[in-house]
Amino acid sequence: MPGKPAEQGSSPPWDTERSNRILLILAGVLLVLIFMDVQARRHYEAVAGPDPAQYARDRLDQARDSFQAPVQATVEDIFRGAEETTELPAQWAEQARQQVGAAGHEAVDRALELEGGPSTTIAEDIGQGIRVRPLDRLSYTGDHIYLYFVRFTGQSTRLIRVQRSVADRRELTVSAVLNMLKEGPALRERGLINNFGASMQIRSVRLEGRIVHLDMDDSIGRMGNHVIKDRLDQIVYTLTQFSDVGGIQLTVNGQPVSTIGAGNFPVPEILQRGTREAFDYTGL
Repeated sequence: MPGKPAEQGSSPPWDTERSNRILLILAGVLLVLIFMDVQARRHYEAVAGPDPAQYARDRLDQARDSFQAPVQATVEDIFRGAEETTELPAQWAEQARQQVGAAGHEAVDRALELEGGPSTTIAEDIGQGIRVRPLDRLSYTGDHIYLYFVRFTGQSTRLIRVQRSVADRRELTVSAVLNMLKEGPALRERGLINNFGASMQIRSVRLEGRIVHLDMDDSIGRMGNHVIKDRLDQIVYTLTQFSDVGGIQLTVNGQPVSTIGAGNFPVPEILQRGTREAFDYTGL
């Protein structure tokens, strides 16, 4: 007698054959995973040897060396290039040490003077060794210097001098003094104007004889003639306070000039102090 048909909407009976097939597949996957784990462990033990921890440390050292090797090679190349670059100046310094005692500093200045702007140096004998001194160094023995700024008085300006302490007289150079001038008045020095400010670009400085050879960019000729006059007076009065400096020869972008600025302000071959009176700063 035929069985009673299943009621509509009820679940079909479980297929035993299908469930057995799924179990076999899962068992096969499990066996494969176990086999792969065993093989991996055997391979690791064969490679690592009896001390897996030491193997791990060795691998870490290899990885570190692989990163360090190219960096170390680059560093060595850099230092090798630096040594090759400085080899010739070192030879010049040694020659200067041997010659300066007999020939004197003037001969060394002539023999070792190099082109290159404010960083140009010569070797100087200091007994047992050599040090490098700038070509624009000032032989100054005081404990302070003057910087010159300007102040408006009605329709005109006055040249005003202020004091600055000198920490190390041995290192006083024309370049250092000009940079002090560029820094401008101190906060307490109210009412002063600096026409030789931070925007002025000094291209090179050297002191030859008693003449400062000062090369500026074309910003030296910026603004009107009255500003340019104050600017040049600031430079001239500041530098000529030193006995080493008798005047300034100004060039612009390496070229001699007879005038600067849109108003063609006249520039003599050698800038020197005129008859303009300078006043001490006394506050407002």
